[in-house]
Amino acid sequence: MAALHFIDDADVQETIEESAKAAVEVLDKMFPGFDAGGITSNFQGGLVEVLKSMLSGRPVTYRPFQSTSTPTLVLHGQRFRSAWCDRGEAFLAAQYQEDGSIKAISPSSGCLIPIASVDDAWTSSDAAADSIKDFARRNFDTVEGLVAAKFLIIPVEPIQNSEIGYQQSKIME
Repeated sequence: MAALHFIDDADVQETIEESAKAAVEVLDKMFPGFDAGGITSNFQGGLVEVLKSMLSGRPVTYRPFQSTSTPTLVLHGQRFRSAWCDRGEAFLAAQYQEDGSIKAISPSSGCLIPIASVDDAWTSSDAAADSIKDFARRNFDTVEGLVAAKFLIIPVEPIQNSEIGYQQSKIME
């Protein structure tokens, strides 16, 4: 059984604030550079609200109609999924070029090459997402650089009458 405490008790408020501050100090060491030397102050306020909800046994929500923008400090493979990832049997991590062409990360070499030169494709969109992570670790130093590269996981199909090469799946048309 939990001891009786109320959310507005001074000791509860102090514990929540100290916990959020400690978490932000740890995060600040991993993600320096924002908000005068660390992650934004919005993180601490957001953590306080989450802790209050969790300790109160309520669903974790932020105040209704309030949102806080924070910088992207870590990426999730879901960021690269397209609406077509649930369809298709083969997938590639693609990058659309300004001239309309498509480059893709080759599963065999891990290099970004024209999609028509790719010799194999992933059978799952999750594996294609993992290829973006591997490529990013070798070629990017920052989250912003990878986001700017605009990779997208797309379903593909082999180019007919060709021994190698893929094209964007017709289900995307």
